[in-house]
Amino acid sequence: MLALHSGELVGYTAVVSKGLNWTRHLGELRIVVSPSMRGKGAGRLFTKQAFAMAKQRGVKKMMRQMTTDQQSATAVFEREAVLKRHVMDHDGAFHDLQIMSLDVDAFQAKLLAAVTEPQGV
Repeated sequence: MLALHSGELVGYTAVVSKGLNWTRHLGELRIVVSPSMRGKGAGRLFTKQAFAMAKQRGVKKMMRQMTTDQQSATAVFEREAVLKRHVMDHDGAFHDLQIMSLDVDAFQAKLLAAVTEPQGV
């Protein structure tokens, strides 16, 4: 899914699956949000849409790779592994890479409960 604002690409999300027999239930969540759109809920919207797409495709577990300093992006996922000084940013600085995962059905149930739960309870 692509997001455009005034004709400019401001973000995208994808669920990537390799389709191999032993990993056919896995999807990798990829999200990129332009700096101009960060902090405005775009990442949250992309995440919801990606999980809906994943569920339609039969994905049972979603994985995500991100640097350890992306706390808002990591809040939902469970930490699986951390690779020390594994990625390099555009300035040449090294960062730890964390690989995280989340059960798609459990996440969808949590989203549904948040929508249907009465306010103020």
